[in-house]
Amino acid sequence: MRLFSTIILIIFSGYSLAHKNTGLEIQSDGALFGLPKAYEPSSFDLKTFTVEVAGKKLSIPECVKHKIGVSKKGDYALDFSASWYHNSTTLPPYIKINVIPTNGKFEYHMLFNLDNLELISAKKTDKWSDIIGFRHSRVPIEFSGDCLKSIKIVSAK
Repeated sequence: MRLFSTIILIIFSGYSLAHKNTGLEIQSDGALFGLPKAYEPSSFDLKTFTVEVAGKKLSIPECVKHKIGVSKKGDYALDFSASWYHNSTTLPPYIKINVIPTNGKFEYHMLFNLDNLELISAKKTDKWSDIIGFRHSRVPIEFSGDCLKSIKIVSAK
């Protein structure tokens, strides 16, 4: 019984050490709150779909917005999170932008390198469901070469 309890304790302690992103709050003026000073100023312009982090700006082009469920109707929600405190040997510090369309079965997730705003990855996933037996899928979003070339990172100043 003692061995069984020890094994269970070890298994569940691993879950408590699991990495979690830090949620970011977007202020009414577009400022992103929650990043460390090294990544300030940071903001997101909802009208132009432009993210700014530490003096660099990235305007997300129409070809990307089209593939991630962003429509001119504005029938989607955005959620921002980031991670800069994980082991960066496999993944650099990043900001994650989640696009959650109001209608539809999918959510879209984009990871950008916090240091240079380069796109790391983009994925489409099933919306969360607590139905037993539901399988959560993660499908990479493929962008054309021209679309990828149109993603420009510019200095904010």
